[in-house]
Amino acid sequence: MRIRIDHYDIEKSVECVKEFGEWIPYADDMEIDVDVSDVEFDEQDLETIVDQYFDDIVDILLYEYRDELEEVLKNMRSRKINAPSKR
Repeated sequence: MRIRIDHYDIEKSVECVKEFGEWIPYADDMEIDVDVSDVEFDEQDLETIVDQYFDDIVDILLYEYRDELEEVLKNMRSRKINAPSKR
């Protein structure tokens, strides 16, 4: 997973102190708010997330998108499209 963080956000939360002739950066309890659009997932990340939260994802789909989900499944069955499965 990659998150894009603007250098300005880091600069305003970090201070540098010179110790033993070298500059050392410090950030005490630094938190940076990240927007969803700043996060990129690769396929492995998504597979890990789905494996970990599969039951929750199904519950959300059934609760909030039942009609759309049933329509998609009906169309898949009518066209004899098999959903890929690794389970």
